Amino acid sequence: MCDIIAIVRLTEVTNAPSSDLQGHAQTYRELQHYITSCTEITRTCKTVRKMDEYQSGEETAFIVDEISGIIKESIEAAIGGNAYQPSRVSQWTTSVVELCLSQLTKLGKPFKYIVTSVIMQKNGAGLHTASSCYWDNNADGSCTVRWENKTMFCIVSVFGLGI
Repeated sequence: MCDIIAIVRLTEVTNAPSSDLQGHAQTYRELQHYITSCTEITRTCKTVRKMDEYQSGEETAFIVDEISGIIKESIEAAIGGNAYQPSRVSQWTTSVVELCLSQLTKLGKPFKYIVTSVIMQKNGAGLHTASSCYWDNNADGSCTVRWENKTMFCIVSVFGLGI
């Protein structure tokens, strides 16, 4: 509907005699604003349509195997075969979390994600973690991966909250 009205108004302005164009300047500015508004509405409609496309089956599910693979790939890309270095832990944890979020959002699924990362040197110390969530088991999910090399552990958790 926006496109049809915009075309009609644009035709009115462009078909005017050149002496009348100054009188149409305000109309032209209004038209530009109108077209911009229609473009924003169109983008919003496309987003809503895209979200509606996911309203069936596996496309909306939190698939643990898929998420686990993303986590493992992110850890490998960020840390790889590096030995534990305290000065780089902050950089590694940030990279792991950002890589995970980047890959998760590329899935285009209707979720809000929370990603946590812990890196710990292998030195015999113990580490115990726990999490608890109050949510809809049909729409939300979580996945935790423990990765290790010769010098460190990395534990990454992803929580997906259905939109």
